[in-house]
Amino acid sequence: MAIRKFYRGSSVLTCRVCDRKTRDIGNGDICEECWELAGIENEISDGYATAAERADDVARHTNELRKKGVDVDKVWGDLLNTVQPD
Repeated sequence: MAIRKFYRGSSVLTCRVCDRKTRDIGNGDICEECWELAGIENEISDGYATAAERADDVARHTNELRKKGVDVDKVWGDLLNTVQPD
């Protein structure tokens, strides 16, 4: 995994998915975790991966968002329900 570095003068923006402040790291206006979760969601919906195969990755990224104060159930509830059905 690449190490992300923030540079002086890099802009701070609000993630359009989770509304948390983040640095511009080249993903447009989406934070790193939401970017990864969106990719996982696409892989599952396009049939390139199963929900079970990506459950650990979803858990890792959503736990990181929870640590940063994001209401993950509100933002990523559909994905969570896919990988963790009742």
